[in-house]
Amino acid sequence: METKYICLECGEIFDEPKNYSEDLTCGYASEGGSFIHKYKACPYCEGAYRTAIQCDICEEYFNKEDIETVGSVLMCEKCFNKMEE
Repeated sequence: METKYICLECGEIFDEPKNYSEDLTCGYASEGGSFIHKYKACPYCEGAYRTAIQCDICEEYFNKEDIETVGSVLMCEKCFNKMEE
């Protein structure tokens, strides 16, 4: 099963985070140094992300807080509510 990620800012689902770099040299330039901050983030909005969890019923991806575990089955809130009816 391939790993998917979910953005905590915009909610988009993606396969790989994007590599970003930010030049924070500003205060170090006079000293001859440089500081490049490298990080990975959402490719859509540059937000924070985490591994997404797939609902076993509808197969959509969600944040882990939005998934219920019933026995060994992972369910989103929508599928969980349908089961409860």
